[in-house]
Amino acid sequence: MERLNMQSLDEYLGFTFAQNMVSARHKDRLVWIRTTKGIRNLFIASAPGYDPAQVSAWREDDGQMISGLQISDEGRYLLFIRGEGKNVLGEYPNPLSLNTPPKQMLWFIDLDSRDSHPVELAETHLACFRPDSTEIYFCKKGQLFKIDTASSSLEPEEVLSTRGNITELSWTEQGDRLAMTISRHRHSFIGIHTPGLDRIQWLNPSFDRDIQPTWSADGQHIAYLKCHGVKPDITDFWFNRFFDRFELWIFNTNSMKARQYWQCPEGDGISLQEGDRPIIWVNESQLLFSHEVSGWNHVYRLDINRRHVETLTEGEFLIHSYDVDRHGGWLYFTHNEGKHHGYRLSRLNLSNGSEEDLQSLLPEGSIAFQPVSVASGNAVGLIMGGDQQPLIPVLIRPDDQQVYCFGQPAYEVGCRGFNKVEGISFHSKDGLEVHGQLMKPEGKGPFPALLTLHGGPWCQTVAGFSNWHGLSYVYAFNQYLVSQGFLVLSLNYRGSSGYGKEFRHPGPYGWNGATEYQDVQAAGEWLASRLDVNAEKLGIWGKSYGGYLTAMALARNSDLFKAGVDIEGCHHFPREFRQRHWDSEKFSCMAAEEMEAAQKRAQKALESSPWHYLDTWQSPVLLIHPDDDRNVHFEESQRLYNELRKRNITVEGMAIPDEVHSFLCHAPWVAGYRRAEQFLKKHLKHS
Repeated sequence: MERLNMQSLDEYLGFTFAQNMVSARHKDRLVWIRTTKGIRNLFIASAPGYDPAQVSAWREDDGQMISGLQISDEGRYLLFIRGEGKNVLGEYPNPLSLNTPPKQMLWFIDLDSRDSHPVELAETHLACFRPDSTEIYFCKKGQLFKIDTASSSLEPEEVLSTRGNITELSWTEQGDRLAMTISRHRHSFIGIHTPGLDRIQWLNPSFDRDIQPTWSADGQHIAYLKCHGVKPDITDFWFNRFFDRFELWIFNTNSMKARQYWQCPEGDGISLQEGDRPIIWVNESQLLFSHEVSGWNHVYRLDINRRHVETLTEGEFLIHSYDVDRHGGWLYFTHNEGKHHGYRLSRLNLSNGSEEDLQSLLPEGSIAFQPVSVASGNAVGLIMGGDQQPLIPVLIRPDDQQVYCFGQPAYEVGCRGFNKVEGISFHSKDGLEVHGQLMKPEGKGPFPALLTLHGGPWCQTVAGFSNWHGLSYVYAFNQYLVSQGFLVLSLNYRGSSGYGKEFRHPGPYGWNGATEYQDVQAAGEWLASRLDVNAEKLGIWGKSYGGYLTAMALARNSDLFKAGVDIEGCHHFPREFRQRHWDSEKFSCMAAEEMEAAQKRAQKALESSPWHYLDTWQSPVLLIHPDDDRNVHFEESQRLYNELRKRNITVEGMAIPDEVHSFLCHAPWVAGYRRAEQFLKKHLKHS
């Protein structure tokens, strides 16, 4: 087939991105979000033909994210949140710099009405349907409201008010009781609201933190996780070898008693990594959950009658996401067994334990994410990508081996001109094996080369488009850079997901030692040693945590990395972690006797920061930063820019007013990457 190459950066970044697929409980209907050049809309596909239909009609790159997508049990009504939440100052993001900033709002669609259109209901961050009812419940901090969609007025009615913030809502399938997770700073309780009663029933409150309430189908049991003690400091949870130890509890609504059924061993628990970790009831006495006590996240089945936990998946691979069909017959899951640079789809028969590989039904090189079973159990939806395939919705009927792909043909034809991605591995400075994806231009070289670093640090790049929208932009931009004559290596340094617990929590990394930097240095040396690379034209770029590591590389090894682009990186850990949005106590002291310990931590964090190595920084750098960044404060780039300028280091800057860390609009991705392209060509190709 003839290769149809894209030409411009705009073309490369113009991909469609599908995400957040959900299904109705009692009807074979799927819903998902599709984003094209920042324009976000909703689509549905229903049995028998599963012809996709667009059910919203937004036409502007307006930065209004869609989240909280839910479909009613019978598949008729759709509920979603449009817009992002507030920052620590109580401000909504306003990426278009409108005179009146948009709010985060709840929307509703009647899918079975021919003339239906999205209806804006109320300001909120969290909402849900009440089953077997026309009511929608939603929250504002500690207040719970309801709206009756059968009413012509659609006026909210307050249901209750409580201290703290309501962070999770979960109804019984019968719609007679609502479980709420209520967060009160560093602890949380689960409360049950019963319509008609005048008070909350607390579910086994303790000095631990209760989260993730999940009802059994008959409404007789509610499973939840009980996390030990005070909520961990975020700087420990993100960057230290710290696991949020938890127990699995079940509350019996008949006996009104709660029992512990399983607990993590000491030193294990919840941690940040790729994928979804739901609790799913298979029937009235069995449920599925996941943990990584083995060193890899796997799925387990609990039989509450026998108080027995059975391993369903095992091996040295990661279960990324999973779902169970409504009849409890099959477990669908995506995993990276034998596929270090992507994820494949399989299913497990829950009756006899036999496993089937469904990846063979998908096009060669496909990467599978987020399986979602339909109501009848005879099909599974998923999100699929690849090295020449942007993320699209797919439906599979495994028994008759039928596959429906809901794609974007025009862009996919252009993708056929993308360069192939080669999965590679090499050993770091201390002998640890690390992985990455290599993309080479046509020809023999030697080429100017770039090392690309993802954010997180727990994220992961794959050999194609990612299930993270931002990482799909990174992939498309890397492909464009290859088309412009750069050889590109995307590195999954230690701390990344996909390679097991020991790799993701390598000990003293991040602010506590920065051991992951040796992977960056080793990757640079690996590139420089290649015959097809011009070692004098080796650059580096990254976003978020990748921006931090880019700054580390330029500060510590300007002899190796000749230029770089640092997008919203952190440059001084102690200063950044004292910002309000981190809510960290690690680098301040609550009492005089803690001062010495806080000072030692701050010194260690400074020594793990690029700021500590400014005296050896020589290479040119481009800094890009949005000024409403809620993850890494704008001040980090502001201070570094001015410090480098004082030292006569070549530094360029691009400030993006009113944007946030993840770039809500499409336009900043294009503008930022265009500026990065110009900078990298200037210093690595044309100098």
